[in-house]
Amino acid sequence: LGLAAIAVASRQFSLSALRRPLLLTLAFFLGFAVILALLFALLRGNPPQLSDPLGAAYLVAWIVGFLTPGAPGGLGVREAVFIALAGSDGPLPVEAALLGRLVSTLGDVAFPAMTYLLAGGQERTGSRQSDREA
Repeated sequence: LGLAAIAVASRQFSLSALRRPLLLTLAFFLGFAVILALLFALLRGNPPQLSDPLGAAYLVAWIVGFLTPGAPGGLGVREAVFIALAGSDGPLPVEAALLGRLVSTLGDVAFPAMTYLLAGGQERTGSRQSDREA
């Protein structure tokens, strides 16, 4: 599906224009995989492993939740898919799904806040300012 999207987008844009968004998306998923490995390690009491099958199940669940219309942020869908893919490993899948949602929500709040603080509290100028003048 991702390769199909890249093929369609490459007809609209040059590949060099797509490089940055693709790299940022890859960085997001790699960072999220590291966070998940740490989260699962904390829940299990084992050292973190990037090859953990639960990490793959969670990333698949994240994509399904993202693609589901009508579910803001994949709310409920992501957790249900993850629990179904994770199988029966005691309470771990439910705990991991809930903690994964908490970490994701905290990231959704923290990222804009950090961006605002790093920008020195300045509102971004540009098209918004020209809209106000019109």
